[in-house]
Parts: sequence; structure tokens; C-alpha cells
Amino acid sequence: NQVGRIALEQYGIQTGVHNHVGGLIENPRQIDQLMEETDPRYFNLSPDTAQIWMGGGDPLRMLKKYKRRIVYIHYKDIRAYHRGLKGYLDNVIELGRGILDFPAMHRILKSVNYQGWITIDLDNARRVAAAGGIIMPLSPPFYMTADRPPREVSMTDLLDAFVDRVLAVLGAPAAANWETIA
Repeated sequence: NQVGRIALEQYGIQTGVHNHVGGLIENPRQIDQLMEETDPRYFNLSPDTAQIWMGGGDPLRMLKKYKRRIVYIHYKDIRAYHRGLKGYLDNVIELGRGILDFPAMHRILKSVNYQGWITIDLDNARRVAAAGGIIMPLSPPFYMTADRPPREVSMTDLLDAFVDRVLAVLGAPAAANWETIA
């Protein structure tokens, strides 16, 4: 609480723990304990959706429970796999290709008028992009899909394609903007 109070009062920065398997806070029990023992004015949650799953939790349930304490979030997708396996990065997959329900999570955030950052966390997804067929950066300014070899494009085109993919995963038409996603 003291660190969070100083960060907020002296620097205007909200603090939140980022859960991670192999880290100090990696499972729902630890997240719950930390949330119970900290003051929401000074300390909150910056969850990673796939890391919640890998830690044995349900990201949707966790977001519902702490929706008013989320100050930052990583949207990261994952295949269903045994949570105890090493080498989890091979199970992290492009957004919308795994088992997590991002439209439902996004509705939870909208229900509390969430205004913080949402990071689309790819981990090693770029490495397996060719197999999945999603447009992902390789080495700017190139992109590839499963049916085409790498070709040169502008970073603006690449970003537009990526945003269109994210909007599609969240169930919005490509012409939508972030505020209109239901």
C-alpha cells in the first residue's frame, strides 16, 4: 500500500500487480490474497489473461471479480493445455485462436467504463504466425500470411490489418472504433 500511495500521490501513477506463472503472484489464491490485503485506492490489478489461465484460474471470473481494480490488462490467448507443463510459450497463440472469451472480457471492462490500457500480448505468436495464417510482423516493413510469402508493406497498412484482426476477434466490424465494440 505504501508504494502505491507514494506512486499515486507523488507521481500520479496507479500501481497494479501483473500476475505471471513462475513469478511472485501466479495463481488465483495469491491474487485474491493480495487484493484482500491491499487498499484499492493505492494498489490494484494488471492481469494477463493467459497467465491467469496458466496459473489455474478462469480469466473471465477473475475479471468479473476485480473489474473495478483493473488498471491495465494484457489480452493474451492460449490453447487449452495442461497447466503444469513446461514450455508454455508453445501454447500461447494469436488473439482469437485460443480458448479465451475476449468479447465477454471486453464487455466486463466496458461495464465499468474501463479507461486504461489494453495490450495485445503476443509472446511468441510471431514465431508461429505462418502456421496459423494470421498477419503478424516479421521484421518491419514485412508481413506474411499462410498463403503468401513475406512482402513489403507500410507500417500503417500492417497496423491497420492488425487492428482489423483484433476488432474481428472482439466481434466488431472492421470499420468500428474501440468505443463502439460491444
